[in-house]
Amino acid sequence: MSCLSDCTLNKIQSYLTKLNLTTREREITVLWIKDCNYKEIALIIGISESTVRKHIFNVYTKLGVHSKIGLLSLLLNEIL
Repeated sequence: MSCLSDCTLNKIQSYLTKLNLTTREREITVLWIKDCNYKEIALIIGISESTVRKHIFNVYTKLGVHSKIGLLSLLLNEIL
């Protein structure tokens, strides 16, 4: 369960639409920051864990971050 409020998650989702991410990358990013793991995301979306891993890697590369903490920090700094 994510410790982020629904309001914060909505702001993050809105901000993500402004970035150069695919629809799938945005979808996975939201689940990732809600603290779902690769397996859970794969089951929710219906793709393999390795595909989830690749999408997360692409998001990190596009946003210039190297970890989940870096991703959260970037997103929270932009919306707060």
